Amino acid sequence: MEQRVHAAPEHLAVLRRLDQDHRAWFEQQAPILRERGMPILSRESLGRPEIHRWVERLETRYTPPRTGRVLVVLPCSATKPYENSPTHSRMRAQINKHGKGVTHVVTLTSPLGGVPEELEHAYPAAHYDIPVTGSWYPEEVDLVERAFQAIHKAGQYDAVIHHGPREEGDLLEALFPDMVRTVPDGGHPTDGRALSQLADAVVEAARPHESVP
Repeated sequence: MEQRVHAAPEHLAVLRRLDQDHRAWFEQQAPILRERGMPILSRESLGRPEIHRWVERLETRYTPPRTGRVLVVLPCSATKPYENSPTHSRMRAQINKHGKGVTHVVTLTSPLGGVPEELEHAYPAAHYDIPVTGSWYPEEVDLVERAFQAIHKAGQYDAVIHHGPREEGDLLEALFPDMVRTVPDGGHPTDGRALSQLADAVVEAARPHESVP
């Protein structure tokens, strides 16, 4: 439907009104699981029931791991689940080496806002595809803020580390004013310097919990 509506303004208007006025009905019809992926084709895709269901369940049902005392935020990857991503593998190697047992990895992503590592295989976290431009719609920013506010509120974090592009870190700055950023401006999360700074930040944040079983 989304592929077709952009050919006729009146059809696009109907879709937008349906999203605005009949979200509850759409929620009842949307599947819990799909065999095929969920492509995010346009701004209209941000109104899909699966997206809002994901964020709402983070807000109402989700509890982070009890041992997670250091929240580490990583950028999205085209490869899903993220644990299969070569870039995530390099970043997580540093996290696990220096903070395994006390760190909790959450991926910042549009359109789901945030994906905790233990939910990466769940639908739709492992089943969506979205074009990446570096620019964020207000709706996307709202989903990110809601997701991370819910995750942080439900957890017992003593520190937050952001390892990703500056513009993504800016989305979290108001929520986590003491957040540590580990990717230099203009750098890439898998650069040697960035990975070194990530390792140092994890060591420092995990140090108070070294004696915790």
